[in-house]
Amino acid sequence: MRSSRTSRSLWLAGVVAVCCGFPGQPLPAAEGPGLQTCVDRLRTADLEEQQLCLRRLKGAGPDAAVATQALCDLLTRSDGATNHVLIASALDVLRSLGPRAAPAAETLSGLLPHRSKLYTGRDKLPVVRLRAYIVVTLSEIGFPSSALPALLDSLAHVDERMNAMEAGAAARAVRALGPSGCSLAPYLLDALNQRVGEEEFSLERYEPQFPPHEATTIQLEAVRSLGEVCAAKDLEVVTALRELAGAHGQAGPDPRVAREAQRALENIQKGHGERR
Repeated sequence: MRSSRTSRSLWLAGVVAVCCGFPGQPLPAAEGPGLQTCVDRLRTADLEEQQLCLRRLKGAGPDAAVATQALCDLLTRSDGATNHVLIASALDVLRSLGPRAAPAAETLSGLLPHRSKLYTGRDKLPVVRLRAYIVVTLSEIGFPSSALPALLDSLAHVDERMNAMEAGAAARAVRALGPSGCSLAPYLLDALNQRVGEEEFSLERYEPQFPPHEATTIQLEAVRSLGEVCAAKDLEVVTALRELAGAHGQAGPDPRVAREAQRALENIQKGHGERR
């Protein structure tokens, strides 16, 4: 027993020795425990070891794909008592893989329903943030049709009572649908008129604190998605974007929205969204 504890202590000490910066910062690929060691220990390790392994995997680039199934297993067995930062760290590894993590899409989709055991007993804000982060992750690894009902539910209820990050994540996910996402344009247009749309948040990280350059809003995400999934024949969308672009320099509207609306129009003029 003593030998086992000593080995674990040495393993942790070696990992901690190379850890620095923010808690979520990935370990360089050449440092920390080996990838297979991390994969093997994800199920049995304690929280501290799991977090260290997830940081190692996040910094491993494409090689972290070897952990996809282990990450799915970790998320599947998670419940309301599982540390929410650990869950977000697992999602960060999948995000770092992009489309290579596509096999995990159905697992994540299964975590979206409010009745999922992942949310049992949690306070409302962590639930909202976790669901939003799952949606953002899906938008980067591949959005499955099984997750569309949850996406539609979020977009259909954007108002001042809704968490801005949740609505923004849904708006961003629309552009992961490609041209078919234009069928959701009416919801994005409605979101542009909501006062909650001006609240800033980040979709680049789970933590509520973020650097200024990551700031986005529901309006910005909605405009960007409209520019990616709609076409010149979608006259209502084009008209709305022109009005927003024309507001540049005027008092009141977020000037970033006007600039993004102009970019969205340019995308549409280039033929984005025509193949549907």
